[in-house]
Amino acid sequence: MTLPLAWRWTIWLLAPLLAGCGPFFEEIAERRSQYAAQGDGPIVLAVVDTDAGNDIIKGVRLAIEDILADGEMLGRPVELLVRSGGNDFQDLRPTVQRLASNPRVTASLGHPQPGVAVPASVIYEQSRTMFMPAFATSTELTRHGFRFVLRMLPDNRVMTAQIASVAALFGYRRVVVLHQVEDDDRKTAYLFEDFARFFDIDVPFRASFFGSDSNYRHLINEFGGMAFDAIFLAADTEAGARMLRQLRELGIRTPVLGSHKLSLGPLQELSQEAGDLTVVPTVFSRESNNPLNRRFGADYSKVFGTAPHQAAAQGYDSVKILATIIQRAGTTEPRALASTAHFSGPIAGVTGIHAFDEDGNLHAKSYRFQVLRRGHWEPLPGIHLPFLMQQFEAGMDTADAVTSALILAQPEQARVAGVETDSSRTETMDGAAAGQQQAGQPADGGVPARLAKNRQAGEQTGVQAYTDNLGAAGERQLKWLSIAHQMLGFNRLGLVACASERSGAAAIALARAGAARLGFGLEICELSEQSERQVVPRSLDSGDDADETLTKRDEALACYSQLAARVDAVYVLTESGLDAGYLRQLNRGLRQFGVSSFALGGLAGKDYGLTLALQDREADFGKPSLAARFNGLLNGTAVSELARKISLLPVVAMNLKASQALGISPSPPALALVSQVLDPPSSDPPLSLRDERRP
Repeated sequence: MTLPLAWRWTIWLLAPLLAGCGPFFEEIAERRSQYAAQGDGPIVLAVVDTDAGNDIIKGVRLAIEDILADGEMLGRPVELLVRSGGNDFQDLRPTVQRLASNPRVTASLGHPQPGVAVPASVIYEQSRTMFMPAFATSTELTRHGFRFVLRMLPDNRVMTAQIASVAALFGYRRVVVLHQVEDDDRKTAYLFEDFARFFDIDVPFRASFFGSDSNYRHLINEFGGMAFDAIFLAADTEAGARMLRQLRELGIRTPVLGSHKLSLGPLQELSQEAGDLTVVPTVFSRESNNPLNRRFGADYSKVFGTAPHQAAAQGYDSVKILATIIQRAGTTEPRALASTAHFSGPIAGVTGIHAFDEDGNLHAKSYRFQVLRRGHWEPLPGIHLPFLMQQFEAGMDTADAVTSALILAQPEQARVAGVETDSSRTETMDGAAAGQQQAGQPADGGVPARLAKNRQAGEQTGVQAYTDNLGAAGERQLKWLSIAHQMLGFNRLGLVACASERSGAAAIALARAGAARLGFGLEICELSEQSERQVVPRSLDSGDDADETLTKRDEALACYSQLAARVDAVYVLTESGLDAGYLRQLNRGLRQFGVSSFALGGLAGKDYGLTLALQDREADFGKPSLAARFNGLLNGTAVSELARKISLLPVVAMNLKASQALGISPSPPALALVSQVLDPPSSDPPLSLRDERRP
């Protein structure tokens, strides 16, 4: 069988490294397993970074403090080895080999420079050292069937697809593409072009440049007079900052969409005011309402006196995810760790949910976006959701959807593998001719047959196609109910409601409409009207609730007890008049019967003991400070219209521990929607649904 071009190219590049491993690393691998089998001594973690004071090291140190305080990592001490690194793997190779040769090292983290992660992975794999590079996005990292390599960021395909989706959401129709000549940046730029066409965005001009150059003005003048809406820039921080300054000097004020490398360094300091309107992907937002994020942010600020950024969050998550894998495996034996990581289920972190496949690819975690404004990174809330929702509707995770979009784009596959299809450094293209100019391109510019067929049928492919149908009365709630149905996989739904109350009647109507459309069974347990409730003396209850509230509790308990044996999910009305504490106990009691629970709508941050919650968007686009972040970014659309699209989509929160205990295994596209975790500490026990006390 002939190997694909990308595989042959990668294997040829890595052959010298593979040849250098041999029996020596096999011996080291066995010694590492023997050390782990002893089950004592410190667990040693290595971090390779350019500066021991960098944010990633601070995040790692904070995670280790948390682990030692909580007794994680099997109760053993943790030792940290910090080594300096750089951009050149040949210079770094002795450091990597020394770490891999140390049998006490369980895992190597860090390696913030993407160019060294792929060759380093070969050495770590052969020595059975868990390798979790914090910022490696190259698709080659997990193409070799390695067992001990885990991604900590979604790869370039996922990143560029999400960036292109944001370009479409902002109304960009023509985007100039600029990239450094470095291999990783070139591949990132080509992938962006592919997805730009997927979203009906033209690329009128493409150019490469050397990061070491100091003057890009001649290059900028080649496209400065063209009509375009934005620039995509794939470059490291220093070269990117120079490009931004010179773009603004020459009067180009259009927004710039950057790859994640653009913000790995101090772009705001290097670019100064020229960095304004620069949008980059990130996996961490300081404004997130996720309880994990809030605790991490507070702890980090207390220890280091400043707010954390993405690098610190990535370092923190690398250690915490590894600690969870070790706890689940019950050992640091490398083969057990690899098997546990690949097959034990998703893990929640401050940067998202981490679910690894057998090749170490990262699923569920996705990118958010931030914009540089007046020297500060400001989150752009919600703009990632339309794309993720489309992937969820298609039943594919982002990586699968990205791959399907490139199936027929053979020239792009060759380019991404490292083979140029032309020798020029710049290209100028006009409209539809851009796709046809490249040899072998389909007439529609490389768009897959599935998408081309949809376009011929008049179907929209952008975010507008998804949000347009949610404006109708009732359709939004039905869509949210459909999401809960898909994520929890229930066949029979239970509902406790009072039909005479407005919220109860609406919930009953929604549940019946959902059952008819989605095909699940429905059990409704109706509560009596308030005026007909039996009065129970206050002395029967030690709490402060009124007599009527106590009767509501009794009725609810009876309903939950009946439904527990008949349904596999309960739709919870949080505005039913029952306090959050009692609902929390009821919903936790359902889990003993294998029944999940969910709610739709605002939850006001309270703990209801739910398995899943679909909540209203927290971001208030009516606030001038938030709306101002989008000024100058949108082309042909208003902030109010963007807010309308985003507000139709839910903020999804899930209790991963409860879902795993219930045997619920959401797909990667479903997990990608989860932006918050529901796992707050609580000392109150679940109610027994076999309670004999009835009204």
